[in-house]
Amino acid sequence: MRRIDLKRVIPFGLVTLLVLCQACASVVPSEVRKRVDESITLEDLLKNPDAYLGRKVLWGGKVIKVNKPGDGIQFEVAAKELERSGIPIEKWYGPIQVDGLRDRFLLSHAGPLDEASYQEAHYLTTAGEVIGSEAISFGQKEFRYPVIRSEFLFFHEKPRVERLEKWSLDHLVGQANKEDFVLNLGLPTKKGQTDGSEVWEYFISYGRGGRADILPRVRKNEAYDDLILFFDQGGFLSKWGVRLQR
Repeated sequence: MRRIDLKRVIPFGLVTLLVLCQACASVVPSEVRKRVDESITLEDLLKNPDAYLGRKVLWGGKVIKVNKPGDGIQFEVAAKELERSGIPIEKWYGPIQVDGLRDRFLLSHAGPLDEASYQEAHYLTTAGEVIGSEAISFGQKEFRYPVIRSEFLFFHEKPRVERLEKWSLDHLVGQANKEDFVLNLGLPTKKGQTDGSEVWEYFISYGRGGRADILPRVRKNEAYDDLILFFDQGGFLSKWGVRLQR
């Protein structure tokens, strides 16, 4: 097992970029943990971001978008719970995974990074200072995200996956839009309209080997679930349903 040599870690005031194996006991050095308040959650900042200006947090999540304004880099991150080791936890609510628009933050990083070390859909763990918030519009909706200035940064190609038994997309109602579903699932199998809502359907196939995929069509005698999504006029998920076709 590869270990982190804490004697070689740069002090917290400088940005540390670590790209190490996930088998390490912890990706976050003790010196970093001592200087953050791990009790501060994204929910706290979404309610009142100005109350936490100057505070230092330890968060993680999935990289949704990478922007390069000026000399620095800004990451749009879908926040994920961290396990004690600092690795993000990806919770799967059924056989699909879609990230909503509400629980996100912006991470500002000054200085160069090796582009090979970060990509959209990769994961990160970061510690840094709350420096404000920024409003981003998605169609007719606007979300205000906290902005963190990175002082410690660790990239992961994969999170720890926790598959939940309950099949639910309730947490995405009002948060996820059509673009989110296309990004994660591809184009729907069918589209329609009902009662003023746009309706999308995805056939989630289990085949004969128990393998779950999103398919453009369903083959004869195939076992599948029909995922039904309803979108409001702004393009956001308003309700959902699923039919078992066995």
